[in-house]
Amino acid sequence: PLVVEIYPRLLTGSVTKSRQADREAYLASGFPEMDARYGSVAASSEDAFDAAVSAVIMSRHGPEFDGLRRSADSVELLEGRIWWPTTAPSPVSTPRMPSGKDRACPFCGSPPEDVIARSKHAIAIRDRYPVSRGHTLVFPKVHVARLSDLPADVLEDVWRLVSDVHRALESELRPDGFNLGVNDGEAAGQTVPHAHVHVIPRFSGDVPDPRGGVRWVLPDRARYWEE
Repeated sequence: PLVVEIYPRLLTGSVTKSRQADREAYLASGFPEMDARYGSVAASSEDAFDAAVSAVIMSRHGPEFDGLRRSADSVELLEGRIWWPTTAPSPVSTPRMPSGKDRACPFCGSPPEDVIARSKHAIAIRDRYPVSRGHTLVFPKVHVARLSDLPADVLEDVWRLVSDVHRALESELRPDGFNLGVNDGEAAGQTVPHAHVHVIPRFSGDVPDPRGGVRWVLPDRARYWEE
């Protein structure tokens, strides 16, 4: 059987999925395949929205699947490769991203001398309160609260810069590992309402027992190996 891996954000485009009104407007603007009944169900949650839009987009590009062949690349055979249409992934025009900055945002106001790396859509700076040597923040130039609010191409560029920073820190500090993390929302510990990714080098012995990694955001549930 042919197994296809997808990343829903590449298929849904830049709609703000966290708001139901935006989900409903997005579906109404470019998905004639869904009648009112199915559209209502699809807009009822972010997961339903992702599933419905992905299914429709994939059905529109069915002939592309006929041309897919099993990869011979050893890395792809192990890790897979994400499929998205060869044409523009969004079925409707992509809304323009806001171009301004938030004057109260410490990231929007980062002075040029603090920038250690940049790309077309993203910037990297050292964390002002680092938890380890080299602790770096990567964030989009545009002021948005959540990574999921970014268009696919901007989000891809943010993660590309994360990879660049990761490689640079490996070369500079020779750490023994990394934690990559996103605090998405106040309940998840986000204190600066500008989406960002933490790139945290880790060194053997920096904590007595590193097992669990990011699971320690909920300490009572971190030690799964003791249950």
